[in-house]
Amino acid sequence: MKKQFLLLSLLLLPGLSQADEATPPPDITRTQLGTALINYQAAALMQEYQLNQQLIFMAAPGTDWAVAAGTAVGSASVNAGTVGASLYDNNLLRSLSVFSVATSITYNGATAKPHDTRAGGPTQIYQTMKPFLLTGDAGSLPSFDVSTLTHLNKIDPAVAQQLINNITDPFPTADSKIISDLQTMVSGGGELNGADQEALGTKIMEQVLISMSASALGDIASRRIINNANPSAPTIMETMDNYSQQRFTNPDWTKAMSASSEQAMIREIAHMTAYSIWLQYQQFKISEQQLALLASMNVVLAKMNAAIDNLNQQMSSAKAQGAAAVTPSPVQQ
Repeated sequence: MKKQFLLLSLLLLPGLSQADEATPPPDITRTQLGTALINYQAAALMQEYQLNQQLIFMAAPGTDWAVAAGTAVGSASVNAGTVGASLYDNNLLRSLSVFSVATSITYNGATAKPHDTRAGGPTQIYQTMKPFLLTGDAGSLPSFDVSTLTHLNKIDPAVAQQLINNITDPFPTADSKIISDLQTMVSGGGELNGADQEALGTKIMEQVLISMSASALGDIASRRIINNANPSAPTIMETMDNYSQQRFTNPDWTKAMSASSEQAMIREIAHMTAYSIWLQYQQFKISEQQLALLASMNVVLAKMNAAIDNLNQQMSSAKAQGAAAVTPSPVQQ
């Protein structure tokens, strides 16, 4: 286009070409030709500018998906954090409340009635599974199916709570004598003896170690928990599933990327990078939970090894004493 502009300029400008001496057609003057050329050049430049503007400000193929996913995750995270903490608190309170003689206990909004918890046990499990046992109604199975926490993207909070309880501590129990002694203490009589205090303290610490698993399971469930205030809202896992499939497994996205400008592709990469950073943060939290679980397992194993060593020493000592009792002394010989 620039070459055409120069050639026409040579024809139009005086002193630059022999064509300047030729008489222009009577109906078109040199001024009109120059004006037409300038208008053509201006229109071409304007079209080129508009095209560049479109390319520069072209939206990334996944812009709408990124906005929708970010909004959904932000909303679901509030519910997930609240319900996830509630799952853990309810589990901890359920396990520990059996050792209390209070009529009702509240902790971080979670409430437990120790008597009801102690009265449940295996009988409560039977009542829950009774429809399945009698009629084949499988409605209660999710509360006993571990894959519910790993294969489903949406879980009812009550089902998640029951499943976590079933996995970590299905039958929380307390020694009836200790409970009776505690009730006596409430009425103003005496104190637990040393053996009962040690037994109760040991049981409580066992529940603390178990609660580490409940915390991890609660975090897994929290990403799948239905928001009771808005049941149709997607959970975090549903959003992650949809957002991932909208790209790699979506041929339309590949076609859109092929037709995108460089600037649009950079924006798309920025969207995916932001998503990757968020995923890395989630993975970091999971790695912390894994480390905490390993640490608690190490504590249990260390105690177990110490107990086994102590048992071996006792057995060796008993064996030596038994051998000494059987072997006759030199005087007897």
